[in-house]
Amino acid sequence: MKKMFIISLILCGFCSAYSQNNDLIEKISKQRRAIDSLQIDIDALEQHVEDLQPEIKKLKKDLSKLQKNKLQPQKTKKIKPKKIEAQNKKIKIQNDRIEQLSKDYTTILNEMRNQINRKDTLINVTNFYENKPFDYLVKASTKDYVQRDLQLVGNHPIKQVLFDLEQYFYAKELLDKKFNDADIKEALNNLNKIEQESKSLEDLKKNIKEYEALNEQFKKMINKIIEIDEDFKNVSTPGNFTKMRKVGEIYTALFYFISFNQFNFIDYPYLSKILLKIIDLKRSDIDAKISLNIEVKNGQIEFR
Repeated sequence: MKKMFIISLILCGFCSAYSQNNDLIEKISKQRRAIDSLQIDIDALEQHVEDLQPEIKKLKKDLSKLQKNKLQPQKTKKIKPKKIEAQNKKIKIQNDRIEQLSKDYTTILNEMRNQINRKDTLINVTNFYENKPFDYLVKASTKDYVQRDLQLVGNHPIKQVLFDLEQYFYAKELLDKKFNDADIKEALNNLNKIEQESKSLEDLKKNIKEYEALNEQFKKMINKIIEIDEDFKNVSTPGNFTKMRKVGEIYTALFYFISFNQFNFIDYPYLSKILLKIIDLKRSDIDAKISLNIEVKNGQIEFR
C-alpha cells in the first residue's frame, strides 16, 4: 500500500511537469508561428520585387528604342503623321507604365521594410513580456507602453498578459481619483479575473476593496476638523492657550485617521494629496477653512 502511494505521488509529479512543459512548448510554437507568418509575407514581397525588375528593365529598353526612332528625322519624314502620332502615344503609354511600376516597386520596398521592422519589433516585445513574473512587469512597464504593445502583438499568446497589465494599471489609476463606486466595483471584478501569481496584484485588490471604507473614514475626519473649527469660533476669549488647544485637537483628528486606518500615503494618492493639503493649510493658518466640497484641478486642491 505504501509503495502504491509513493508511485502515485511520482506519477502525479510527472504528469504535472509534463503538463507544464506542454504549455511552454505550445507558447513557443505560437510565437514561432507568428514570426514565421511575418517571414512568409516578407518573402512574398521580396519575390514581387524580383518579378517587377525584369518588366521595368524591358519597358525601359523598349522606350529607349522608341525614343531613338523618334529622334531620327530622316526616317520620320517617310512615316505618315498618323503613324507618328501612334508612336508618340505608345511612348507615353510606356512612360506611364514605367512610372506606375516604379511607384509599385517603391511601395513594395517600403512595405517590406515595414514588415521586417514589425517582425523585429514583435520579437523584442514578446521577449520583454514572455515568461516574466507579473510583479516584474508591473514595475518595468506602464499603461501607455502596454496599450501600444497591444496593437503590435495581434493574436500572440502574450496578448492576455498585456490585457491583464492594462486592467492592473486602470485599477491603480482609480486610487488617484475621487472615489467612484461603479468604477471601483468594475475594476475589482476585472482584477479578480486575472490569473497571475503576484503580490502586487493581491496588494492592489486589497487597496481597491478597502477604498470605499477608507473614503468614509476620511470624510469623517474632515467633518471632525470642521466641527473643531466651528467650536473654537464661539470661544469668547481666544488666546495662545486656546489656539494651542485647537492645534492639538485638529492634529489628534489627523493622527487618529492615519494610525487607526494604518493609512499608507503611497497606496492612496488621491486621499494623500488632500490630507497633505489639510496639514499644510492648518500649519500655515490653524483657522484656514476646509470642507467636503473638494475640487482638484491640474494637481491643485481647493476647498469650496
